[in-house]
Amino acid sequence: MKSTSHPWCAFTLTLLLASSVGPLATHAQQSAAPTPDEAKRFIEHAEQELAELELKAERAAWVQLNFITFDTENIAADAEEAANTRRHE
Repeated sequence: MKSTSHPWCAFTLTLLLASSVGPLATHAQQSAAPTPDEAKRFIEHAEQELAELELKAERAAWVQLNFITFDTENIAADAEEAANTRRHE
């Protein structure tokens, strides 16, 4: 299944990377800056992780909208919370 990119994915990734700058700046004083290859791997890993969480949240939301129960509402809310939490770390 091909996953399409949401317009806000790039923005979310930018925020995720920006929130990492503080800890990286402190760490950079102790060690060398990451190489371009390391940065590329980090971005690829972050994009993959966010895509997986967003797909789970979208699937849970679809089930909740088509099978409206207390349980499916909780499942959808939990999946969306997990995706939002990771987006804002």
